[in-house]
Amino acid sequence: MFATYVEVLLALESSPRRDNLLTRAFWFVEEMLASRDLEVANLAYVGLLEWRARWWYVRAGAFIGPRAEAGLDRFYPDWRLHTSSGVLPNEGEKSGINDLYDVRSVIRSEVALNEAMADDIPGITRFQRK
Repeated sequence: MFATYVEVLLALESSPRRDNLLTRAFWFVEEMLASRDLEVANLAYVGLLEWRARWWYVRAGAFIGPRAEAGLDRFYPDWRLHTSSGVLPNEGEKSGINDLYDVRSVIRSEVALNEAMADDIPGITRFQRK
């Protein structure tokens, strides 16, 4: 759920509110990576940082903290090449974000988008309310 939240935010165009939300999200990742519980630190790395598309690293580069950088340097040394490559998500990648948890509606309210702008939030919501 958290990874989808971050991915959708990264796919949005930069704005002060979006950037603040991403700063908070990556601060949380830094706190998880600092945990004495190695399973918590591993969850932060595996759950959010590893195996992302090139565009993800381009957009996330400004928000990734020192602990995340160190982990990426250790396990994926080429990640920094992507942050300066200028690769941005194409429409297919944006629409391919699979939102199984309805985080798009949370993001809509957090960045103060109205209902008419819902289609501008990347991804497809597959969440079913009961």
